[in-house]
Amino acid sequence: MTATQLHIGDRVGIKDGADFLHWSRFGVITGIADDREASGGSAVTFDVREDGEPAAVHMVSSLLVGLGQPGQEGAPGAWSAQAFPTDGDRPGAMMYFENTADVLEFVVEFVDLRLDEKLKVQGPAWTEEERTRLLDAGVEVGHDGDAGSCPVSLVDELAKLADLRRQGLLSETEFQAAKTRLLSS
Repeated sequence: MTATQLHIGDRVGIKDGADFLHWSRFGVITGIADDREASGGSAVTFDVREDGEPAAVHMVSSLLVGLGQPGQEGAPGAWSAQAFPTDGDRPGAMMYFENTADVLEFVVEFVDLRLDEKLKVQGPAWTEEERTRLLDAGVEVGHDGDAGSCPVSLVDELAKLADLRRQGLLSETEFQAAKTRLLSS
């Protein structure tokens, strides 16, 4: 959906910046704050109430992604990614994408950063070429029929190990060995 296709009551994804390929927050359009068009394109401003927030705020249309019905195959947001730090810290926010191409572009940028994190992606379906590209980049790939994301128990176990290391109950060597065992199982 483009900005001109958004309406009051529509559920939207909220980007942190107009140039982001993904969003991690959601909300509902409650009104149109300013429907004037800018000369370079759409600059419609909507009132959006973010999930969990009591009041709506003004948001420029370039920050909003119109979402389809929940569970709709291939709808914007059906593709997601999440980074899991390998040092046992909490996982990053779930990021949602409009399509496979955006996920693949994000994966390239993520891999280029060479972070000490494992990226896991989820989508409604992957072609064999897309799955191969993702696996070659060291990304864990899931589809809607898979669990597809890091099990909570694994995240909890990594967090426990990190706490034990911080408390001095595990040496760095013991921590790394235990972490490697967890991540390889």
